[in-house]
Amino acid sequence: MGMWHATLKPIRLIGLYLTNVLQLQVITGPSRGDDFYLPCLPMITQAASGTGFRMRRLQFSIRVAFAMTINKRQGQTKRYVGVYLPTPVFMHDQLYVSLSRVGCADAVEVLAPRGITRNVVYPEAL
Repeated sequence: MGMWHATLKPIRLIGLYLTNVLQLQVITGPSRGDDFYLPCLPMITQAASGTGFRMRRLQFSIRVAFAMTINKRQGQTKRYVGVYLPTPVFMHDQLYVSLSRVGCADAVEVLAPRGITRNVVYPEAL
């Protein structure tokens, strides 16, 4: 299984058995649902002129993203928003809030099983 640029992979486990490995789950593409293990990679610089030493550090080759619940997002505006909906939202307002936190529709990505979600509305509550 090859991993490629811009594949969405939420972190499932951080170093329970191996301290320098992230367990990720692929949530897009042909490998969706598969686990992927990402090792911590050593980054070693060449000796800089005049310093006489090399620097070495360990880092994961990932891009950090921030996650929060839909209710925490209310009142905030961001440049890009990704909405992960493994189950339908509980209330109509939650779906509206999650999809309206950016200035244009092109800046919203929605990940839902089978590509759909239900907008749950309870008429008796209206």
